[in-house]
Parts: sequence; C-alpha cells; structure tokens
Amino acid sequence: MTRFLTFLFLLLSISAFAQPQNDDCGGIIDLGEAPFCPDNVFYSNVGATASEIGQWTNIPACLSSGNSPRDVWFQFTASTDPNITDYEITITGMDDSTGSTPLNTPQVVLFRGFCMTDELIIMDCIEANAGENSAVIKIDGLTPGATYFLRIGDYSAGAPNSGTFKICVEEKAPDVLISEGGSTKCSGILYDSGGPDGDYGANENYVFTICPQDFNNCISFNLEYYNLEADNFNKYDQIFLYDGPDINSPVISTIGDFDYQYDGANNQGGVCYQVYASSGCLTVQFISDGDVQFEGFKASWQCATENCPSLDAITVDADADTTTLLNYLNTPYATTTIDTIICDNGAYGAFEASNNSGLGIQRGIILTTGSAANAVGPNQSNSTSETLLLPGDDDLDALSALLGNNNDSEDACVVELSVFAYADKLSFEYIFGSEEYREFVGGSYNDIFAFFVSGPGIIGEPTLNNQQNIAVIPNTMTPVQINSVNHRDNWQYYRNNEIGDQGQIDGLIGVEYDGLTTDSMGIKKSLTASIDVIPCNTYKLKLAIADRGDSVFDSGVFISEIKAGSPEISGDFKSGLDYLVEKCVTSNEIILIELDDEITEPITYTLSLTGDAMNGIDYTLALPNSLTFTPTETSFSFPISVIDDNIIEGTEKIIISLSHDFGCGEVTFDDLVIDLKDNIDVQ
Repeated sequence: MTRFLTFLFLLLSISAFAQPQNDDCGGIIDLGEAPFCPDNVFYSNVGATASEIGQWTNIPACLSSGNSPRDVWFQFTASTDPNITDYEITITGMDDSTGSTPLNTPQVVLFRGFCMTDELIIMDCIEANAGENSAVIKIDGLTPGATYFLRIGDYSAGAPNSGTFKICVEEKAPDVLISEGGSTKCSGILYDSGGPDGDYGANENYVFTICPQDFNNCISFNLEYYNLEADNFNKYDQIFLYDGPDINSPVISTIGDFDYQYDGANNQGGVCYQVYASSGCLTVQFISDGDVQFEGFKASWQCATENCPSLDAITVDADADTTTLLNYLNTPYATTTIDTIICDNGAYGAFEASNNSGLGIQRGIILTTGSAANAVGPNQSNSTSETLLLPGDDDLDALSALLGNNNDSEDACVVELSVFAYADKLSFEYIFGSEEYREFVGGSYNDIFAFFVSGPGIIGEPTLNNQQNIAVIPNTMTPVQINSVNHRDNWQYYRNNEIGDQGQIDGLIGVEYDGLTTDSMGIKKSLTASIDVIPCNTYKLKLAIADRGDSVFDSGVFISEIKAGSPEISGDFKSGLDYLVEKCVTSNEIILIELDDEITEPITYTLSLTGDAMNGIDYTLALPNSLTFTPTETSFSFPISVIDDNIIEGTEKIIISLSHDFGCGEVTFDDLVIDLKDNIDVQ
C-alpha cells in the first residue's frame, strides 16, 4: 500500500485540544485567523471515521447523500478587521506533488457554536457532484473575531473517495457579470452573462472596465477557464482584452476568431490564461454571435502597487552531459542511472525556469522532436521547426497502433533509465508542449510521447513489450497527446500560449510552444506521472517523444526530478514569517505530522531533532524518537515553545527529520528546518 507523509509546521493554538488528530471535533486543527490560503499545506481525511456530534446536526439534511463516514475537523477565526465579513471557503482535492490520492466528491459543512454534543449550529454546507474534486461555500456576515468550524469529508456509494486536499478561507471577492459594466474594486471575480452555472447568451456585445480606485501600477487578469464557440464556418465568439479604460485602448490579447483547416471543432477552451495591464485600467469585451453558446468564462483580477512583472524565458542547456542530466533527475528517494540516449545532438538537454516564466516546473530535463534550444520563449512563431529526418521508435509506433493511428513516428528522442526505488511509488511532474497546437488538432500530424515503465509487479501491455505508459490524463487510461488534450478535447488540461489569433503570436509563457498541458483547471501547471512499485527494486523507465505524420513543427516534454513516494515538508506561519522569534510569540505553536494516504497495517517512522538551537535552552519540544501510524491514527501534533534567554545569539536552526527504511536502507523524507531568531524589526 502506498504511503505518503506530509510534515507540516502549523502555528496553532493548543490550549483547548490535546488530541493528536482531527478525526473528531475533540482533536480539531486550528487554522488560525482568516483570510488564508497557503500554497504548500495539504491535509487528508484518509483513515478518518464518522463523527458523532448529537442528534440535531450529526447528519446534515443539506447533504443529499447523507453524512460522510470519513470526516475531519478544523476551526478558524474570522478576521478581526470589521471590514471583512464575507468569505469564500474552498476545499480542493489535489495531489500534494508526491503522488498522493486527491480527495474526491468533498462534503463541507460550516458550523458555529461549541465543539460539544448538540452545541453546533449549521451555517452552510455543500456537497460536490460525483467525480468533482472541489467544493466552495460562499458565506456572508461572519462575526469578526468569532470562531467557526469546518467538517470536511467525502462521499461515495462504493470505495472511499478520501485523500489529500487544500483549504482556502478567503475574503469573498465580488462576483460580477460582464453585463454589469465595470468595477472600481482592487480584486474580483468576473463571469460571462450566464454566471458560474449558466451559458452566455446569443448576439451579445458587453464591455466591462476595471479601474480600481486605489492607486495601482498593475492589474493582473487571469482567465481561470474559458470555453467559447469557434468553428470552421466563420462562427465564433470572442474575448478582447485592452490595456486602458475603453475598447479604443491598446489590445492586450484576443481569444476566438479562427478556422484552422484540420480543426473540425465548434469550441475553443483553455485554462490559466493570464495577462497584465499597466495603464491603471483594464477593459474586457465579450462578443457572441447568434449560433451556439457555451459555458463562457471565469476570470479573476487583482491590482498591485508594484510594476507588472516581466516575462522570464526559460533557459536550456542543449549540451548537457549525462552527469548534468542525472543531477536534474536524482533525488534521495530514487537513484537513477542513464542506460541509453537515442536523440539527435541538441534535441535534448537540461532546463531551468523561474516563477515568472509561467512554466510550472523549476528544473529538469527536456526531450524534443527537433531542437531543445528552440523551446526557449517567449512564443514568436506558430511553426518553429527543426527537421531531423531521423527514424522513429518501435514502442511509440506500437502505442500509436493501439490508439487507432497507424502513422509511424519519426525524429524520435528516447532516454532509457534504470531507477532504483527506495519507497513504494515512482512519481514525477511533466509538461508537454507543441507547435502543432492549435492548427493541426484533429489531423494526422499528431506528435506522440510516452513514459514507459516496466519491472517487478507491473503488468504492462504485451504489444508494448510488457511496458505501461504512465503519461495519461488523470484518473483515465487516455494517453496525453495533441489530439487528446487541446482547445476542444479535455480543454481543462490545456494552456494556450498565444496572445491572440489571426497572426498574433506573442506568448504568455516563457517557452516557444503554442500550447502546453496543465493539471485539471490549472490546479497546478504540470501533470503527474506515477505508478505503484515494490520498494527496493530497479525499474526501467523509457522517456520517448517523436514527430508523427510529418517531421516538422517541434514538440517537447519537460520532465522534473524522479521521486519514489517522497513526502512534502512545508510550513504555514500565521505571522506571515517563515521563522520563530524570541519575545515575539507568547503562546505555544504546534508541529503536525500527518499521514496522507491509506495504510492497512501499522508503519513506524523514525524522528530526529538536530540543529544548533538547543532543546530545553532555546526552545521546548517533546518529540519522540519514532511514530507509529495505524489505519485509524494518521496524525500527531506536538507543542513547541520559544524560550526567551535574553542572550543575543544570532539565528539558530531547529531541524526535524522523518525517515523510514522500506528494506533497502534508511531514507530521510525531507527535513523541516526552522530558523530561530533573537531580535528583528518587522514592518
């Protein structure tokens, strides 16, 4: 059974609760004062049991499917700012980047009262539709400084949908429709005329102008999703974005208006489409014709006093040797060796990408069907190509035949690896991009790639030499390729990298490719390839990409480091700081150690406490030498307090490590490093 650990350092009050887990209201986790939405903090309801809180509210009538048998509890304090009373509470099931199972079909109930039998009152609740991974409660009028409770679980008629998830409790941005004309707010959510649940109408021409009253130098505008009509018969709906107070302002971008030869679709969709306006205002125009209407769009905006960020291009080392490539692939959890590289010189390499590149993976290796150097952006062409006239790959041809497309591959780039797994899962992030997007979607020019895995315990496809392809759309067996993920099919996994159509080519992301893949609805910008393995065994991993249908128009795949069931260690500090300070925090804080996936038998992990800060002198932390998790006990919490010794010592470190031996040597599942400081000035 796969095991994952999330090691979280949370600043939580411990005065009321002594339970080591939040399976019921008595062992609740305190999330602190809202609003908050930490990026790298995950929770889990794996192994949780049904709660018993009395006859009045134990089974909320607002949940159509009844009470969750696997619920966990949290509390938060509404902001003490009297101007903040309306909130949006979002629970999103997602992989914690270690290959964990995301929460599915979440149930969320919001209470006020006391954590005692029949002392809680339901304020609101929601249940996601079957198969959905997120649920949102929008609530108005919370009392500043009051405590509220969240009960989070999952529902299914069959197997559990439990898993890892994120919690965001944010100030509710004003939801507005484009038909409302404009806003002077510094942030907000903008929908088409149909709102969050309806389609837009026929023959619309709406203009919405955002001019925040507060001084700002930049407005970021993010189309979280869009799906519009656009077909081969000059029928299309459009979104225009302008940098200024009206439609006479400079055009930033255009979405819609294309009729590519091979498209054959009647829609254009995508996610994560972000632009910036620097004039102080941003104008959105939406035009529809009288034909088909779709779900439209959802966008968010935010103003800032800082200047708009510049787009950083990725960097590519197309001359990287095997030592460099291994440095980008290896982790303490999986030892990798390169067996074979069958690529043209310059078709592969190592890459790095900053946050301002928009790519979504910071470093790794890149394989292309042409030139790795051509992947460097921003996008300036819709046909970047390096024709190699090299052979294809037999396994990719066999996969192509299985998919019903018998076009042989060419210009293949293949890297074969041997990976020794120290844990029970192999996992890595990847992003596929191509110049074949969007004009050749639906045709035979369908560049192909795959990640083939073989080894002990893996039952692969006989025609693929008993290998299994793990480059698939999440929760399906559908391989990721141009004709399966694009602006019309599975568009929730597609990012457009052109600012407009009909010749407007400049990109939004620091890579050249016209389109790229992403996780569903842009929850994260990379897809996860993972497979369960038997610890302490070596597995063969074949990474392969090739042209198909012709040898032109480059495609590439970005691949992150290879992990083997590695956990994530992160920190969430209510103060906004990422360290502890003497004389600054007067109450105890909590270290939470949580198991994020199901287990069927107990497992023991070793804990170690090191660093130059001295336990008992600089801080107090009663940490055991080991922790044993069971199928019902999946989290532990420990109070930590800072000791004010009135001695100026500079910054000291507290290092907490968690490790386990799966049978092939002790593996440290990352370290939590906490800086302990003496005197600081905070503005």
